[in-house]
Amino acid sequence: MDLINDLNQPQRELNDINVKFTGIVPADESGATVLTVAGVPGRGYSGQVDLTYNRLNLTEILDGKTVRSPDTLNPDSFLELVNSAYNLFLTAIDVGEITIPELGEGEYAQLTLEANEDSLGFVGAATVRLEFGKSWLDQVVGNRNLKELTHPIKVDYRMSARMMTWDKDFTCVRDAIALTKTREYTDWPALQAAATYMGIPGWTPHYLVDKATSEVPDANPAFDRVVIQAVHNEVNMLGPIYLHYNVLEEI
Repeated sequence: MDLINDLNQPQRELNDINVKFTGIVPADESGATVLTVAGVPGRGYSGQVDLTYNRLNLTEILDGKTVRSPDTLNPDSFLELVNSAYNLFLTAIDVGEITIPELGEGEYAQLTLEANEDSLGFVGAATVRLEFGKSWLDQVVGNRNLKELTHPIKVDYRMSARMMTWDKDFTCVRDAIALTKTREYTDWPALQAAATYMGIPGWTPHYLVDKATSEVPDANPAFDRVVIQAVHNEVNMLGPIYLHYNVLEEI
């Protein structure tokens, strides 16, 4: 799906809701594959189109490779280990049944991965050696081409409010940052005193939201909740300010 969208840049991105895969068959002797993509009625697309692409050959990319683990693995965790080590995306849907024996210190097993005929991503078969022991870093870290780091705000003389507050614990002033009915801080002076102590520049209070950190993708997951406020036109910092806190059980 990602490849289709990247190459064609459709006005409405293709996804699991508006299209479906209806068939997959080998196209010719070269090993190319034909995949039929059909529009889901009422979801923005109609008709169908055949796409031709090449699936990855397990024999070429995995046969004779080795992975290590100090844990007792099941088929799913074994595939996760292989994916991590060799930058793949194998799932139980792609390969046949895998039987993993119980291994002790210094023992190993030869496991065969054979692609199912209807696997969208793979063909062929490979034998992978599973060793019992701590993993080697060069096997676990398969993808070494990291993405470019980006700054969360326009880079100028000001600092990012989110970066300055992301790892700070405001549980000690959770009563002060509690939202009033008009979505303001309950005790603004107390919050400012705490922020000054933590080395955070002052800012002007505005409209607030209070959410569980699980609802905010870039919140700090070490905390239960976060109060978020946009910071505009401040001298020292810019962007949303994140006031994380934990929900404590009352004594």
